[in-house]
Amino acid sequence: MSDWYLESANHTCGNFAADVNEIEAAGLHTLKSKFAAAPRLAESAVQMECELDSVREIFNDEGKHTASMILGRVKAWHIHNDVKETSPQKHSRAPPPIDIEKLRPISRAGGNIYVAAGSLFDIPRPNVS
Repeated sequence: MSDWYLESANHTCGNFAADVNEIEAAGLHTLKSKFAAAPRLAESAVQMECELDSVREIFNDEGKHTASMILGRVKAWHIHNDVKETSPQKHSRAPPPIDIEKLRPISRAGGNIYVAAGSLFDIPRPNVS
């Protein structure tokens, strides 16, 4: 997610009743997807429509199910023009050409802790052939 809608996105994590639409309660908006049944979040600068590839159940040492890892195949990318790179590739990464500095990404580190991207740098991969 990007920093410009962090507060609204965090609001969706509230302990809402089952009949409450958290997206509406947070003042966020949706867009119709082209391939997926679920709608996309309009405020998100980068959106991926995926189809389910597989689900891997994760168990702790006592055999208790603790998480599920879901893998999907991206069927469509939606990238807002404001975060697209306008110059030739500044960083050695594959498309889509997203300008990370314009995206201003935020990630959840765990619990109530979030991390903002700091300084960016590019480290070329060694040529070992």
